[in-house]
Amino acid sequence: MICQSFVSLTPIPTPAQAGPGVSPSGFLGAVEQRALGSVSRSHIHAPAQQTRRTQRDVSRDDGEFYFLNLQLTGECRVDHNGQQVLLTPGKYAILDTRLPYVLDFPDEWSMYSYRIPAAWLDRYRPQGMSPVAPREQGAVHELLAGAVRGLWEVNGAAADGALAQSLSSLIAATWAEPVSESGNALLRRRALDYMSSELSRPGLSVASIAAELHVSIRALHSAFEGRRMTVAETLRHMRMERAEALLRKGACTVAEVGQAVGYAQPSSFSRAFKAATGYAPNEIAAERQGVR
Repeated sequence: MICQSFVSLTPIPTPAQAGPGVSPSGFLGAVEQRALGSVSRSHIHAPAQQTRRTQRDVSRDDGEFYFLNLQLTGECRVDHNGQQVLLTPGKYAILDTRLPYVLDFPDEWSMYSYRIPAAWLDRYRPQGMSPVAPREQGAVHELLAGAVRGLWEVNGAAADGALAQSLSSLIAATWAEPVSESGNALLRRRALDYMSSELSRPGLSVASIAAELHVSIRALHSAFEGRRMTVAETLRHMRMERAEALLRKGACTVAEVGQAVGYAQPSSFSRAFKAATGYAPNEIAAERQGVR
C-alpha cells in the first residue's frame, strides 16, 4: 500500500509479515491521502517494515519530488544520500526522490508524508547540500513541523495553492545558510504572503489570518512588534495600495476594485479609500482619464 501511494519503492518484508496469508510484497497498514494544491498529503499508519528506493526505482519514475516526512509515532531509520538519521515523534526528514534511500521502521509507526514538486524547492536548496536532515532543531523547524500538522486539517480551502507555497517557503527557511530569519521574522513573512494572496476575501482579519497560519493572535501581533505598522494597519495598507494600482490601470470599475480588495459594498470601499489616501476612488479614475 505505501509503495503504491507515493513513488516507485521496493518493499522488504519483515519476518512478522512473512507468515501465512500475508503476501511477501504486501503491507498491512492504512494510508489516507488528501490534495493541497500540487502537494499530495498522506497520513500513514503501519506495522514494522523496511522500504527501499533503489536506483532502478528512480530510473522508472518520470516525476521529480521531495517528501517531507514528519514522524508521529514509532521510529524511522533513514539512510539517504550518505546520511543516516533516526526520526522520533516530532522530528522530520526531507527526501529527494531522484536519489536512492532506505526507510527502516522497526516497530508500529505513523507519520505525515507530504509530496512536493521538486521544482518548487530546487531553487532554495544550497548547492551540494543533502536535504535529509535539518541542520538544527530551533524555532523555524518547530514552525515547519507545526505547519505540517496544521495543514493536514485543511480541506477544500480556496487558498490551497497559497498554503502549499507557504509550506515551500518554510522548508526554504530551514535550508537557509546561515539561518537568517528569527521565528517572528518568518511568521511575519508568512503573514504578508498570505495577506497578499487573500486581499479579496471580505472576512480577512487578524483573527482569520492567525487561524489560517495556525498560530495565536498574540503570536501574530508579536511578529509585527517594532514595525512601522501593526497587523491590521499592514492589511489595510496592502488593500489600499492594490486598490490604487487597479484604479490607475483603469481596467475595473470602482465597485470591482472594491471587491478585489475585500469590500462587498462600494460605499464602504470609497470611505476607506478616501480615509487612507485623501482621494475618492473616482478622483483617481478621473485623474487617469485626464492624463490621457
